[in-house]
Amino acid sequence: MIRVFYTIPKEAGLLWVKERVIPSGRQNIGSILKNHKLKQYNEMKLLELSGGRSSQDNCYIKKVEYEDIPLEIRKRSEENVLECFTSGEHDVIMQIKS
Repeated sequence: MIRVFYTIPKEAGLLWVKERVIPSGRQNIGSILKNHKLKQYNEMKLLELSGGRSSQDNCYIKKVEYEDIPLEIRKRSEENVLECFTSGEHDVIMQIKS
């Protein structure tokens, strides 16, 4: 199997996250945050709690150990990556520094 890595603009990644988490303006957001022991709204934490799951597709995220991240990605992460997740079985999602 040939591995192919794609980089998407951080704006597109943020839109993907926003589509998968509870919006900050939700009527009962305070109760939801309290239920998950969050002191403030945090999109990345909510994404992690939900596993990135959506009823619209089969994508999801899971946390991986640094050693399990492909070497090509690890090299880039030393300078650019804030967070990294796998999506599905073969995709990797990264949050890149500004």
